[in-house]
Amino acid sequence: MYKIFLKKGQTCKICTCGASKIMPICDESHKELNEKNNTNYKSLKITSEEDINLELNSNAWENK
Repeated sequence: MYKIFLKKGQTCKICTCGASKIMPICDESHKELNEKNNTNYKSLKITSEEDINLELNSNAWENK
């Protein structure tokens, strides 16, 4: 599980493939992964409407 804090109006890209080196933030690693494995991963963009703490988890991630 990863925890992040977003301020009101802040946008971040969340990794959906599990290959990011800065989990849970997307570092665009999915582009190489998609090409290599013929997959279609994309980042999940989140824009906060208020200050918020998020707890994120995915079956695609190995918790590091």
